[in-house]
Amino acid sequence: MQDFQSILFRTRLAVLHERLWPRLIQPVSAGLLYATTSWVGLWAALPPAGRVAGLAFFAFTAAAMLRKPSTVPAGPLWITKADAARKIDQNLGLPPERPAQTMLKTLHSSYDDTDHALLQRHKSEIWSDWSTRIAPHRPVIDSMDRRHKAFYALAFTAAVTGIMAGDQWRERLGDAFN
Repeated sequence: MQDFQSILFRTRLAVLHERLWPRLIQPVSAGLLYATTSWVGLWAALPPAGRVAGLAFFAFTAAAMLRKPSTVPAGPLWITKADAARKIDQNLGLPPERPAQTMLKTLHSSYDDTDHALLQRHKSEIWSDWSTRIAPHRPVIDSMDRRHKAFYALAFTAAVTGIMAGDQWRERLGDAFN
């Protein structure tokens, strides 16, 4: 049964990733774009008015992205064990037994020991039948989405420009404020 708890935990993390990633991609992209322009040395080349305009642009862009992301995934960020079990059962094709949801069932303490033992036996049978097929849910992120491709390209560009900035990377990030 410990394996099931591990699968349930990893499924919860995967669902959290699915719901959190679309909310973060735009603000993180704005930060990466700022870092890239800083590391290229754009701020040093601009006059003070240009720096103010550039900072205003980045501040406005980041605020707009944080205020309302273009894609807001359905569902809260808090994922319960029941949510994870439903996701596992969906991945199994929703068999009538709904093995993952059955594994979460509990009895109230007012039931006698025989009922608790029967439930444990039923869970053991379900686990022995389904344990080889139950797997944690993997995040479903559309890797072909143009926003994701643009994000990965921007992240790569930021990494390259950060390497090119060398020891001056901190200085260059602050150049916009000088």
